[in-house]
Amino acid sequence: MKNTYAYVGTMGRTDGRPSAFNGKGGGIYAFQFDTSTGKLTPINMSVGIETTMVSLSPNKNVLYSSNECRDFGACVDTDLGITPYGTYAGTGGGISAYALNCKTGEISFINSDLSRGGCTAYSTVSKSGKYVLVANHASHVDAVCAYVPNGKGGFDLKRTFDTPSVAVFRTRDDGGIEGLTDMHIFEGAGPVHTAAFIHSVNIDDDNFVYACNKGQDAVELLKLDEETGKLTHLQHYHFRPKTSPRHAVLSAKKPLLYVCNEMEPSVTVYSIDKTKGELKDLQTLATIPGKTDESHSPSDIRLHPSEKFLYVSNRSTNCSLACYAVNEETGLLSPI
Repeated sequence: MKNTYAYVGTMGRTDGRPSAFNGKGGGIYAFQFDTSTGKLTPINMSVGIETTMVSLSPNKNVLYSSNECRDFGACVDTDLGITPYGTYAGTGGGISAYALNCKTGEISFINSDLSRGGCTAYSTVSKSGKYVLVANHASHVDAVCAYVPNGKGGFDLKRTFDTPSVAVFRTRDDGGIEGLTDMHIFEGAGPVHTAAFIHSVNIDDDNFVYACNKGQDAVELLKLDEETGKLTHLQHYHFRPKTSPRHAVLSAKKPLLYVCNEMEPSVTVYSIDKTKGELKDLQTLATIPGKTDESHSPSDIRLHPSEKFLYVSNRSTNCSLACYAVNEETGLLSPI
């Protein structure tokens, strides 16, 4: 039997500061995974700060983690005095690279960089492995409060929030983070949220980029230039209000994008125009029948490797998985 490994990102910190949601993890954990029994055997752990969502390089030798915080301070900057894994208020989140030993399964830290945005919620890797893209969600709460003259002899409170964005980083030969190549900033608020929260980012084989803009109830379409690492924003898809698209998964067999909507709760199937990357809304189904409020909100979405089944995790009082059969011809869903 070939070796199979599992890598688990966790909320938690090792620098003495309080963790978001009181996380106790403090890094990424490596496990030997027995595919016949489902047993997990611990191998080792690599320390990290708020190592939430993880993604693999195409050759599966490197793992990338988004560091979901607002004070990562991961890069060495002599002007700011930031040191690796030091904390520096207002620096935002981070993106970190880890080497994977294909023989032992061990994970080891390579390097990290500031993500150029707060509360980094997601990372993904281009098909060439040359670029890592991150979704900078931005904070739910005020980043800065400032009082400005109101022209009437007084002062008004101005609330300033973190910058939501999709950022692109070039990778080194060893898979480490080489540096920022581009960043697209999203502005404006939605009917429910205070900012254009970017919760996830996916990229297809043609370098079309799909970012879930939870704050503005939209899916953003961008294009990555493989040579320069620059982004071009193409479309802003606002299909239905108060849905809050959160996470997405691309089909490897059909031009389809599956998105779970946090506020509805629901899952939507979109077709993709392979020449332009454009989306068309095909189908929306509830993830919990009869429930329509955020207290039952979906958090993540996954396609089975066979693409015969799709799963959405629901964060509710019961904490459930919504399971769907995927039509072999159309890719549309049926609840099972």
